[in-house]
Amino acid sequence: MKKLFIFSFVILTLLLTSCAKVTVEEKIPEKEPGLQIQTFDMPEKEQYENYTFGKEGDKTVAEQRQEIKDGMDLAISTKVTPSIKYYPEYKSDREGYEYIDAITFDCLKIAENTVRTFAYLGFPEGASKDNPVPAVVLVTGGNGYPSMDWVKIWNDRGYAAICVSYNGYFPKAPGTVYYKERDITGSFVHELTGDFYEEGFRRVPTQIFKPKYDEVENHWQYHAVSQLIFAHNVMIEDERVDSKNIGVSGIAWGGLTVTSLIGYDNRFSFAIPIYGHAYLGDEIRSTSNFEKPYVDALWAAERNLDNATMPILWMAYSNDPCFAIPQHVNSYKHSLGQNPKNTLSLIGAGWSHSNNSAFAKIDPLVFADWVTFGKAGYVTFLTQPEGREVDCKINIPENFEGEIQAHICYLTSPMEYVKQGDNYYLKERFKTKKTALTVDTENGTLKGTVPEDAKGYYVNLKFDVEGQSLYSSSIYVEIEDASKTVE
Repeated sequence: MKKLFIFSFVILTLLLTSCAKVTVEEKIPEKEPGLQIQTFDMPEKEQYENYTFGKEGDKTVAEQRQEIKDGMDLAISTKVTPSIKYYPEYKSDREGYEYIDAITFDCLKIAENTVRTFAYLGFPEGASKDNPVPAVVLVTGGNGYPSMDWVKIWNDRGYAAICVSYNGYFPKAPGTVYYKERDITGSFVHELTGDFYEEGFRRVPTQIFKPKYDEVENHWQYHAVSQLIFAHNVMIEDERVDSKNIGVSGIAWGGLTVTSLIGYDNRFSFAIPIYGHAYLGDEIRSTSNFEKPYVDALWAAERNLDNATMPILWMAYSNDPCFAIPQHVNSYKHSLGQNPKNTLSLIGAGWSHSNNSAFAKIDPLVFADWVTFGKAGYVTFLTQPEGREVDCKINIPENFEGEIQAHICYLTSPMEYVKQGDNYYLKERFKTKKTALTVDTENGTLKGTVPEDAKGYYVNLKFDVEGQSLYSSSIYVEIEDASKTVE
């Protein structure tokens, strides 16, 4: 099969995805008739359907995509409980961690070997068949060590939780427990060893998005995503869990993996990607080989994001060195109209990029409680700002109490990311104007004028839940020049 000349239209596609204006239309979500939400038609991506990135005779993109989908569907339909093993020697001896177990479960195969995965699984005290609780699947960032502390945070909130070692790390010896960053007893190793070794089993491939052709079963992302589907099944099959209320949350690499996951497994009741997102190949700041056509063709999460109809909280750090605001905004735009609770939260001063920083935020817990129990939740945008005159409609939950502030976060030069070491940072930090907008809570409107020197901005709605400040953000609006990245 002859290869196509692709590079010119790949570049054009990436430019269109990150910079092009979009067509706006109104849709009425089925779940809340009468609630009109502004939506966006995102630029079409190159499909590469009949193209192969391998040699002549290798599988086409369409064939490899079908293999990926078939693998995910197999994971969804597989009963995982018979493969679960418990390891009491790897439980914590700290007070308050009694209900958290160390387990392994089995996933898809690579050749003749089955991928085995380590995880922490915890339940709130009192969870039972007669008293089932909601649950959450958790995916950390960085090296992907599972965090016992993150499980406990959700257990203390009333949720069962499973935190998955999706990168193939296992405790080296009994007594090893990973609580959180800078709090670990013992060490983790990137292999099945000691108590976890068994012939015919292996860990997942090394964490990398392959830029060149390979069989699907050898791709890390194929197993990273399918492991989370199996973890979802662990929860669904446990009689202590309310199987209709299981969400998922991931941090950084875990966040981008969750964004892929929800395109294949839409059984989740909510999704909270933290830092990570879709549209990773956009020119403004490409991530982890996603600018490479082969990676984009197989693994760009936006290709399947239409399938994600659960409520999504896109939670972002506005000066993140690893991810870019336009990509967060594109992910949010793509999901608008798919669920009325979909929210973008761009958080600036006082936050940072780390697992521990994510653990410390109450925002995911509030969002989950809003979806699961109908508790106080997020104020959301029904229409988005454009130009210098802000005139938006907002939706205020019925049980919301308290004040809503509206801040304009703006740049006085075109958005630009500059490289420092291995990371990218905004060249200019956002300025905040707190008095330019007026919120009318009775009519659900937001009006005001953007500062004259602003070249781009977004609006943050600030409100308190449980004594903590939360933020609901609009899209980013470019007033003049396009964003750019400088090497």
